[in-house]
Amino acid sequence: MEAGLSPIIVVLGHAYEELAPVVPDAPGVHTVHNPDYKKGKTTSIKAGASELQRHGPGDSLLLLNVDQPRTADLIKRVVEAHNSGDSLVTVPTWGGKGGHPIVLSAKLLDELLEIREETLGVKALRIRHESHTQRVDLGDPQVTLDMNTPEDYRKALETINPV
Repeated sequence: MEAGLSPIIVVLGHAYEELAPVVPDAPGVHTVHNPDYKKGKTTSIKAGASELQRHGPGDSLLLLNVDQPRTADLIKRVVEAHNSGDSLVTVPTWGGKGGHPIVLSAKLLDELLEIREETLGVKALRIRHESHTQRVDLGDPQVTLDMNTPEDYRKALETINPV
């Protein structure tokens, strides 16, 4: 919400009943239950894309996983970079390494609804449109954060809130 995006689609799978009440009850925020979450990340992305289709995607879509914390400022900068160009895909980078969140043109919504785990999901879509992808170095290590372990979590806290 602080990044100025709308609508915001929050896809929940595991512990849906516990987590849904924690999602802000605000205009433009929609919660979707993905009962197929155990089948892979693509099922959640497709659940969110389907919900987005119902609310109107606007010009672009931002994909952000729960284990990839980002500040509202960083999200704004990625969206601004995407909107200032005419690429189908925008990938933020830091130190030459690709990161997240990525932004897709709404023109790719139908393709997003067809992704599958077996064919690399969003990565395959990004590769298919490599010639229409812009990589933008935002000079911020946040773009590479991914919290899969307790150590990753500590690193994220240090990166986002340096002492």
